[in-house]
Amino acid sequence: MTPVRVALVALAAVSLLPGASSGAEPLCQVRVLLEPDVAVVGEQIVYRLQILRQADVESVRFARDLGFPSFRTEWLPGQSPDAAIADVGDHALIFEERRALFPVRAGELEIPTASLACVRAAETVEVEVPATRVRVRELPAAGQPPGFGGVVGPVAVQAHLSSDRVALGQSLALTVTVRGAANAWDAATPFDPARDLPGVDVYAHPPATEREAGRRLEVRRYFSYELVPRTAGAYAIPALRVPYFDPGRERYDIAEA
Repeated sequence: MTPVRVALVALAAVSLLPGASSGAEPLCQVRVLLEPDVAVVGEQIVYRLQILRQADVESVRFARDLGFPSFRTEWLPGQSPDAAIADVGDHALIFEERRALFPVRAGELEIPTASLACVRAAETVEVEVPATRVRVRELPAAGQPPGFGGVVGPVAVQAHLSSDRVALGQSLALTVTVRGAANAWDAATPFDPARDLPGVDVYAHPPATEREAGRRLEVRRYFSYELVPRTAGAYAIPALRVPYFDPGRERYDIAEA
């Protein structure tokens, strides 16, 4: 049965320092959302820490930093405001700390507590950021295609050849790009010279990775090769394929250039 994916929402309790009225509206509150809160190893999870504060609060800073054990963590830009929290009364969203998390192992993984210091004049309120849990499953063994390197996608593959003609003794460039909101850094090269292009000397450059941080993390993995034919003639570069697991459809698939 495919698990139902929901956003996990936690509203932190607010701790006031001595002298503050227990009945007063809290200076700051936080909410944590995980999208999704059930994932597979390598799948991107967006962690959203919404920080709400009263209008006269002067500053908010971390008293105890966020930590994400058992995840590969990538920064995402914060967002403000968010109409989804318009029901919070006198509070306004001043910042949303966001991270792209990629679990590296299966199990019930915990994101530990952190805390914020919320300052107004001479008053400081410490707010706990609650711990959250993510249930992470192993990738299924059934249906795993040959050459699968652990990419959890979906991803797309593009190939570009610098020219379709080359003089004997000269070279041309082949570039293959794997991209998507996925752990594309785990993509194995889709081009095997001995298998895909016999009769041509191939010189591979080290692969490169680029990240684009938005609402989610987009990753591009570049593979580059110099091709030098040994003899005159016609050569065909076959389709280049990258297997990946699509968590939305709970199945393996293959991206092809």
